Amino acid sequence: MLIALDGLRVDPRWAKSGFRTLLVMHRQTVETTSQLQSTETSYYVSNLPVSPDQPAVQADLFNAVREHWVWKPTITSAMSPSAKMT
Repeated sequence: MLIALDGLRVDPRWAKSGFRTLLVMHRQTVETTSQLQSTETSYYVSNLPVSPDQPAVQADLFNAVREHWVWKPTITSAMSPSAKMT
């Protein structure tokens, strides 16, 4: 879900932040061994203005958040020589 933040009044320390969009992501995960399910909601702010008539921009924003949290073993192991895959 995307929420436009135009006209939002914020604390003075954030006044020049340029916040334009709030991205709300609901995640549902299932632990494979126990089949326990969990849900969480995460909130992200962006300076990118996004309107309902911009589905491609919306998709880009959602994908940027999702890809940020994807574990990539080749990058992780290259960045951390002490990391070992077991």
